[in-house]
Amino acid sequence: MRLIDKVEYDAPTKIKLVLSQQLIENINKTHRYRETIMTKQISVALNSNRNRNFYDLYVLIGQSPISHALVSNLKPVSRVTISAPCTHATTAVKATHPPRRTFLHNKYSDIIKNNRAVFIFQHNNLTVKEFTQLRQEIGNFDGGASTKLTVLRSGVFGAVLRETKFANLQPLVSGPTCALTTNVADSEYPELMKKSVELLAKNKKLLLLGGKLDSVLLTQSDVLKVVDLPSLDQLRAQVVGVIEAPARKLLGTLEQPASELSSILDRRID
Repeated sequence: MRLIDKVEYDAPTKIKLVLSQQLIENINKTHRYRETIMTKQISVALNSNRNRNFYDLYVLIGQSPISHALVSNLKPVSRVTISAPCTHATTAVKATHPPRRTFLHNKYSDIIKNNRAVFIFQHNNLTVKEFTQLRQEIGNFDGGASTKLTVLRSGVFGAVLRETKFANLQPLVSGPTCALTTNVADSEYPELMKKSVELLAKNKKLLLLGGKLDSVLLTQSDVLKVVDLPSLDQLRAQVVGVIEAPARKLLGTLEQPASELSSILDRRID
């Protein structure tokens, strides 16, 4: 006998209790029915040979309101066949950059590869008018037409440096920077680099940081020393003079007795 039959209730309350109990029994029956159906479906999924076995199992358990009960009541399966998952060929997607960044990247790569001298300066709020004036003054030097003063975008120029053997210059490229570049040989215009660097060094808004010459990295002091060196032809002439000096001195020493003897003989003849 149910509890509702042992207790005396008024008619409306008794009707409500009966309906509530029937509703609960119907819900429990529905859950038991769903549990039976789910168990069968999961067993079928486990015994099937499809590639989606575990996916079906995951979906079925996820749909069940009593997942733990379903899993605990599953019967062991004698054999489960799992085929290899389907694999798809993936292709690497190349990163795309805005056209402006691509243009600057190619421009800076050309600057590094096709210029024997690249000197980096930090500029402090130089106006467009001041940059234009500096470029004009550099252009007035002998060979200055092939010498450029380029304002750099630090992030792009640093990325280009990382792709080259001059990656150690990257720490110099931070904040507002510009580069003095030229591909002129010393033999053609020996004073060009010296005059250009001195012109920029005199400007209080520019600070020399370093750079590279041919394949050699240079610090600030190295750049100043290099531009003060004479041209290669002058250095060669000086080296030749140093080498020839002892030989000339020896030749003079050897010729001196002969000349003295000749002068003595000349006096005796007279």
